[in-house]
Amino acid sequence: MRKTLTTLALCTAAFSALGAGTALAEEVVIGHYDTSAECSDVLMQHAADGDPGPLMCAPTTDDLEGPTDLVRG
Repeated sequence: MRKTLTTLALCTAAFSALGAGTALAEEVVIGHYDTSAECSDVLMQHAADGDPGPLMCAPTTDDLEGPTDLVRG
């Protein structure tokens, strides 16, 4: 649960940056997941494996717990 909340907080911050126009120019989807929890688990595994990022889980619908893309950039 803590990982999910942390990931959602990071995603919220990333979306705020997108809205402000300060995000990086290019994003690449590196995975599609049925739930945000699945995406969060994969994101955390990438971080544990030393991936420098930036990575974020981006919901693909209005359901923040539903389908999610793992995005680099």
